[in-house]
Amino acid sequence: MNNTRQIGKIVPATGQPSSIINTKNQGIFVLGMHRSGTSACTRVLNLLGCALSDQLLGSGEGNETGHWESAEALSLNDEMLASAGSSYDDWGPINTDWRNSAIRGQMVKRARNIVADHAELGPLFAIKDPRICRLADVWLEAAVAAEVEPLVLLMLRNPDEVAASLEARDLMATGYGELLWLRYVLDAEFFTRGQTRVVCRYDQLIGNWQSVVAKIKSALSVVLPRNTPRVHAEISQFLSHSHRHQVSDPAIVIEDPSYSPWLRQTFQIMQTWSEQGEDAADYAALDEVRCELDRAYSAFAMLLLTPEMTGEAGSASRLRSELQALREENESKTEALRLSAEAAEDVRGAAAQRESELTSQIDAKTNHTQFLQSEIDKLNNEIAALSATDTEAEKRLAKALHDLHEQQLRNAQLAGQLSATQSAIVQRQEELAQFLDQYNQLEQIRIRAELECEKERDLRSQLERRIIAADGKIRALETRLEEASKQVAQDLAEKVRSGQTLHESEDQLTQLSGKPDAQLQNRLTALLQQRDQDLGAAEAARGAAERQLAARFAEIASLTKMLRDTATESDQSKLNAQWLRRVNAVSAGFPRWWMLMPSSWRRKREHARYMRKGLFNAEKYLKLYPDVAANGMDPIRHYILHGMDEDRRNPL
Repeated sequence: MNNTRQIGKIVPATGQPSSIINTKNQGIFVLGMHRSGTSACTRVLNLLGCALSDQLLGSGEGNETGHWESAEALSLNDEMLASAGSSYDDWGPINTDWRNSAIRGQMVKRARNIVADHAELGPLFAIKDPRICRLADVWLEAAVAAEVEPLVLLMLRNPDEVAASLEARDLMATGYGELLWLRYVLDAEFFTRGQTRVVCRYDQLIGNWQSVVAKIKSALSVVLPRNTPRVHAEISQFLSHSHRHQVSDPAIVIEDPSYSPWLRQTFQIMQTWSEQGEDAADYAALDEVRCELDRAYSAFAMLLLTPEMTGEAGSASRLRSELQALREENESKTEALRLSAEAAEDVRGAAAQRESELTSQIDAKTNHTQFLQSEIDKLNNEIAALSATDTEAEKRLAKALHDLHEQQLRNAQLAGQLSATQSAIVQRQEELAQFLDQYNQLEQIRIRAELECEKERDLRSQLERRIIAADGKIRALETRLEEASKQVAQDLAEKVRSGQTLHESEDQLTQLSGKPDAQLQNRLTALLQQRDQDLGAAEAARGAAERQLAARFAEIASLTKMLRDTATESDQSKLNAQWLRRVNAVSAGFPRWWMLMPSSWRRKREHARYMRKGLFNAEKYLKLYPDVAANGMDPIRHYILHGMDEDRRNPL
């Protein structure tokens, strides 16, 4: 297809017609490492008049304003990399055999069709996908085949910022991100060498995009048809500093010897090109770094191509969402525990108030008993004066005094039982308070264990279920204690009423003390008969009260046992949390290169270290539980996720 266009006569401001200009369609290839600002730059070009594909990749994690790249180009690049045995996160070179194979020729034809489709959109278009950095030779050849003039825009960003952004988005190791940055930048520079190109920086695009656009127009000799103040305002609104989450000083990377010399040298050269223009004298240094990187790949490829190093696209955001959900759930449970603690505090307050009321009643009872004793002393004196004339009345009076003394003894016994009951209630309340304190301490330990062992979310869920069960038991125990307290209070009220008849009899004896002898004898006889009946009724009431108290004491003993059992479960959970912290401390002590080694090699040495620390014997655990050995799961991981909840034994 011939994409050469003729532009008719144009009358400029001078009034003279311009000459007819023949020009090819121009395609700007925006190349750069992932997270280097290629999306932002492509959108700016689009706003200024560069056409984009009508099948664009949508927005996503880390690119909320859009990727602005062709979905067809991305799909073809992934297919090309896969056909070469590589992928977008592979830091090694594409093998020479693939570039010399017939597959590459087929891929050039398919890329040529995509470029031609873009050219149909307008005489000036932009195409962007970071993967083109590694396949730039294919796409440049395709552009020539489609009769499109290829223009290359190399986007440069501080490798420290790129690695930090990949770690935040994909959980990619920072060292691996720096290796990937080297591969993309070196390949993009090498495969576009000799083309019309320009190097632009992401920080300059965000800070002063007008100067970057001016550089692009000058270096690539392009005309941007929508270059108007209205579009400028739209670009300024689009390029927000809030989208740049990672910021690092370039001088730190260039001057800090802790960074790789390859990284520092490459970044310094590209940084200089972005400011002073391309210098062919730097080609030899860049080629040397690229050759050294290719040779290093053959030695370290298998060690540095693991999921732990490369991460997974968007995995960090998913983990943050899960962690946020767990935190919200934990806050909800914490609030429920707080409400339970407040309810328990209300129960303790009510118990203290009831204790104060009972103490006041006992004091009143004691004062009244002392008053009765003084009245009895007076009555004894009066009876002594009458003993000479009425022996029978004296005997009955002595019997009444004896009965009164026995009743006083019973009252004293009831008061002692009441005091013992109050002491038991206070003791249960103190035990409940201690249990709540232990429970709160256990909850704090659980929260710390959750933060320290965030990756072991399954274990945390099991501990939370145990805490919920313990909370239910506490509420049940508080309810039963409250019912027991109410019943004891009712029993005490019945006992107090049973003693009112005795008080009335004593008042009658006092009134009779001043009457004549015959009338005193008759009234005394009636009073003693009534007294006998009252004492019998009081004795029956006392027996019933004693039986009820015995039943309440049995119930309190049962509640005490339940509290003790619940405390045992809490102690076990506390021991499990302490054991997990020790295991996590041992795991945190492994060096950073530990994850680079094969898993079988690591597992054997990890088990040996846990055994030396007295934490876990993996070999005995597998012998005790053959089902764990059958499914091939790491024994210590199985014990943490499943064994604790199933009450399996930890062999040492």
